[in-house]
Amino acid sequence: MMIRRKLIYVSELTLEQRNRMFSLMDEYYANMTRQIFDRDLEEKEYVILLECVKTFEIEGFSTQMTYQFEHNGESCLILYSGDTIISRKQWGSLELPKAFVELMLSLIKDHPGEKIYWFLISKGARTYKFLPVFFKEFYPRYDREPQIELKALVDALAADRFGSSYDRKSGVIRVNDPGQSLKKEYEPVSSKRINPHVEFFYRSNPGYHKGNELACIAELSVNNLTSFIRRALKV
Repeated sequence: MMIRRKLIYVSELTLEQRNRMFSLMDEYYANMTRQIFDRDLEEKEYVILLECVKTFEIEGFSTQMTYQFEHNGESCLILYSGDTIISRKQWGSLELPKAFVELMLSLIKDHPGEKIYWFLISKGARTYKFLPVFFKEFYPRYDREPQIELKALVDALAADRFGSSYDRKSGVIRVNDPGQSLKKEYEPVSSKRINPHVEFFYRSNPGYHKGNELACIAELSVNNLTSFIRRALKV
C-alpha cells in the first residue's frame, strides 16, 4: 500500500482525521486516552500526515510545534515533536523521514542565521534511533563524551517543560501514574546486543515500559545531517 506525506496545520484537521489518529495511538500505545491525546494535539502547531494514496486513510502521523527559547542569554528556535506513530504495515517507509527533513529545511530557510534544535522526548528505541540515522552530532549517545553545550540546553528545555518530573542526572522524564508506552508486541525486534544505539536507549531509560521518556537534542542544520540521509533523501 503506497502512502504519501503532507504537512498541515493542526487547526485544519477534520474530526474524522482526529478520530483516526487517536485510534492509531490507542492501538499501539498502552494507557492512551482521548483526553491525553487531545491535550497533546491541541498544543502542537503542525502535523505530518501519512495517507494511503488510494483511500486517503491515515497510516501514520507526527505532531510538531516550534517555539523560541532563551538559554544563556541567547535565543534559539526549538522544534518539539509530540505524538508519532506509523502503522506496522508501513514500517520502513521513508515518507516520514522525508517529511521531517522538508520541515527542517523550511525552518532553516525561514530563520537564516538562527540556531535551531530538535527537542525529542523518546518513549522507545525506534524513536531514539532517528537520531543516529539522521544526525552526526546529537545528545545523549553511547559512543562519546557528552557535549556540554547540548547537555546544558536539553536540561534547560526539559526542566522548563516538565519541571520536577525531569531527572537531570539520568536525563529521563519520569511519570508518576502509568504512562503511555508502546505495547510489547510492537517493540523493535532488533537485538540489544547487536545494535549499540538500542542497547544504550534501554540502559539509559530502563523505565520506558512505564512511559518514562529520554530527553534528546540535535542541532537542525544541513551540515549536521548524516551522509546516508543526504544521499537517501537527496539533500
